[in-house]
Amino acid sequence: MNDWRDAVEAPPWEPGEPPACVEPIPEYPRQRVHFQLDGRLYRAAVMERREHADGRKAVHLMLWPTLSDGQRKAWFWWDPEVFEVRAPVTALSPVEGQLLDGDVVRVPRGKVPHDQIPKYESFQPGQQPQVQVRVGGHWHDGVVWHKIRYRDGRHAVQVKVTFLEGDGFRVVYWRTYWWNPDAIRVVP
Repeated sequence: MNDWRDAVEAPPWEPGEPPACVEPIPEYPRQRVHFQLDGRLYRAAVMERREHADGRKAVHLMLWPTLSDGQRKAWFWWDPEVFEVRAPVTALSPVEGQLLDGDVVRVPRGKVPHDQIPKYESFQPGQQPQVQVRVGGHWHDGVVWHKIRYRDGRHAVQVKVTFLEGDGFRVVYWRTYWWNPDAIRVVP
């Protein structure tokens, strides 16, 4: 997500309102989101979700940094176009559940022997190539942050890729994939 739009604060639920379904979120792993408010970028952990009788959804967030008035927690109306959901690095998306023929292949995580340490080429913010990666038989949008060249001649790319999950929520994952032009295509 490159063009940030401000989030909208939601009032706390009042007992006189139509009933709302409140879902507390377990302490670990909490869903992480990034968003903008008054032109400032925030990181947050989702503490609770609230669904109103009229179908609107709100999220109770623990914020970093705090709001300008010093608040650390606040409610916001949920808008998938405003919030960027971040998955933990080790999390597996349901989209990645089954590797299909023609899908991109992830570089395994782990220690690299000292004599095999790759060379990284980083892209400056705003200059990262836009790509689509094939995962689960479908193409997904992403942005390349690093090109990686291994000493044995293989190449990989570190991609911030977005998968649509659940009810159409966009969830961002950081992945390192072996370069394959049939499974990673650069968007002009």
